Amino acid sequence: MPSGLSRKTLAAILVLAGLLALTSLAPAASQPRLSYAKAKRVVQSAANNFAGTVTQVTVMYRLGDLTWSARAEWTRENPKGCVGCGFDPVTGDFYDTPTTESCTVGLRAKQLRSGRVRVSTEDFSCY
Repeated sequence: MPSGLSRKTLAAILVLAGLLALTSLAPAASQPRLSYAKAKRVVQSAANNFAGTVTQVTVMYRLGDLTWSARAEWTRENPKGCVGCGFDPVTGDFYDTPTTESCTVGLRAKQLRSGRVRVSTEDFSCY
C-alpha cells in the first residue's frame, strides 16, 4: 500500500477511478446507439456494392455503442476458370473448366456525429 494513504482513502480512489472509466465508455448523451437494424441495412448495401451482386451478411457483432463489425459472403463463377484442368479419359484431351469461388468481405460500420453511418472495408478474399 502506498505510504500516507489509508485503506479508506485508497478504496475511495479506486471507486472513483472505476466510475470515471465507466462514464468514459458510455456514448455521448446526444449520440444514440447504432442499432443492429440500421447497421445491417448499411452493411448489406455496402457489401452488395462491393461484390457487384447480392451478398449474405453472415456475421454481425457490436464493437461499441456506435460501431459494428460484419462479414458478408457470396459466390462467383469465372467462366474461363482453370485452363486445361479438365481431362477426358476417353479422348485423352484436356479442356478448360469453369471455377466457382467463395468470396468474403469484412466490413466495419461506424455512426458519425451527424447520424450518418460510414462503412469501411477491413479485408477481402476469394478462394
